Amino acid sequence: MGDRHYQLDACSSGDLEYFLGVDLADQKGGALVRLVIDPIDGPRLAFVFREYGAGQRLVLGRDRCSQLEAAVRYTGWEINTVRDFSGFVDAECRSDEGQAIGLHVRFSHCH
Repeated sequence: MGDRHYQLDACSSGDLEYFLGVDLADQKGGALVRLVIDPIDGPRLAFVFREYGAGQRLVLGRDRCSQLEAAVRYTGWEINTVRDFSGFVDAECRSDEGQAIGLHVRFSHCH
């Protein structure tokens, strides 16, 4: 995001919060990205950054992105009734303030 870079090193299934998608986190850098696959509108992204305070987040859909491609695929595995997902997201977006946001990540076995 802008001149900041994050290392997304953890993921969890959206099943835990009752949505189709995953949460991707930079545990040390304090960033969280929620990828939600809406059955009508397609992928949406929500970013939460610890340094900007609790409760502040940025939600982006196709209207704010020149590129927004994502897939979340069920791997066939379940752990304690939570489905395991793999997939990807490739996004080039702009915030309302015009700040560039790029996200290119592959994830596997998010449960």
